[in-house]
Amino acid sequence: RCAAGRGERVCTAGGMAAEPSARPRRSPEEAASGPVGDLGARDSEGLPLWALIILVPVLPVLLPLLIFEGLVLFFTDVALFPLKSACVNTTPIKGTFDISKMPPPKGVRPEVLAKTRETMVRRCFRAKAFHVVEGETEEMVKATCTMMLQENTVSSTAWCPEDLTGVFWMKGNTAAEELACLSYSVDTAVEGAVATTRPNGHFGWAYLDSWLGKYLARRNPIMGTTGMIYFVFSTSALAHGRVYGCSGYNYEELGCFFRLINCTMERTAGDGVAWKRGCYWLPGWFGKRLEMGSYTLTKIMGTDGEPVQPAYGEFVERMATTNKGLRLMLAGPSRGR
Repeated sequence: RCAAGRGERVCTAGGMAAEPSARPRRSPEEAASGPVGDLGARDSEGLPLWALIILVPVLPVLLPLLIFEGLVLFFTDVALFPLKSACVNTTPIKGTFDISKMPPPKGVRPEVLAKTRETMVRRCFRAKAFHVVEGETEEMVKATCTMMLQENTVSSTAWCPEDLTGVFWMKGNTAAEELACLSYSVDTAVEGAVATTRPNGHFGWAYLDSWLGKYLARRNPIMGTTGMIYFVFSTSALAHGRVYGCSGYNYEELGCFFRLINCTMERTAGDGVAWKRGCYWLPGWFGKRLEMGSYTLTKIMGTDGEPVQPAYGEFVERMATTNKGLRLMLAGPSRGR
């Protein structure tokens, strides 16, 4: 049996999943041009098998060159040959996001922020402030989600598809990334697609306060206040989509990570509001053969602060067992500023 309710898919009497209920929609606050068409048809199939058989033995020889070119791509967004031939991930969206139309973040309430411990994570000569909630595991998880929602739930949130707002668990992610809040988004009009744009900002991404979490967090541009990520789906069922990211606000100018990797959203059945967030590397060479780092993006809390069960309970249990002794940290302004 399938129940209809927050965080659950509505099912027919026969047990077949129906399309999730849609919110009333108005004219979007932001528009970009398409058309999008079949997202899957845009994916590179990679090199033919015979070419891969030749390429794989040569890769160890090319590795130093590829590492060098990867660093060039990371710091300059310039792809050199031969790495350029693998970075073929492109977006069907054109245009520029007008950040001035985005409602300002609400801000975390001072009484909530006062309960956090501030830690500075350094990168070279610069330091970034992160806020860590202390206390018992369940209290820590609830307070972290509350901070994310207080900062990121704005007027434009209500006009985005409900399934794409709230707090999400990156279930199965091995990169010490745990939670993401997608509420700081705007409904984006694109011909032949459903799309939302999420500018980067504070208190939107939670890492573990482990050495790996701190290392990755200070290098992730999503933890900053410039650039954006955006989601594009073929239909309102949100069954098949893609995630793209930019260091600026031009939809076509993808960041280096999103040129190297095809990031998919593949809705999963029976998991509440969840998608397989596929990660397919170097698509120009391997298509979808080189999958590494995929996880299940699972909604655990709605914008009203209500937990989505059983996913929320599973996340609390994970923090109490697998991640025992670790805290969640959120990037935000230093209290000393």
